[in-house]
Amino acid sequence: MHEAGRTRDVIERLHRLGVKLALDDFGTEHSSMSRLRELPVQVLKVDRSFLRDIPGDAASAGIVRAIATLGAGLGMDVVAEGIETPAQLAFAAEAGCGFGQGYHFARPLPAAQLTELLTSSLAPRRRAVPATAR
Repeated sequence: MHEAGRTRDVIERLHRLGVKLALDDFGTEHSSMSRLRELPVQVLKVDRSFLRDIPGDAASAGIVRAIATLGAGLGMDVVAEGIETPAQLAFAAEAGCGFGQGYHFARPLPAAQLTELLTSSLAPRRRAVPATAR
């Protein structure tokens, strides 16, 4: 991000290839509002520091809601990072974050276990038929 011209060129080429790009840790350091104008990104990832004290921290809640509203207004997907509890998940969904990531969903896994988790998640689901319907 320190070489803005070169970074923009690379990101624009990736975007033209169909790669969906995310602005990570939005609201902190180099990930700022000015980047939204400069870079062709489609996803805002709300920094986990804003979810850490949710629910209960009104200031953090306001920031998360504002980022979600901003993302929606720009036609972007919004990801809430650092979701660790059901209450944080419920808040993120209510605030307008369409996606979430964090320990609430899964801890980091070795490649083989991750492959197994993803494969089982993508397997077709079979619906149980009630005994009375047979």
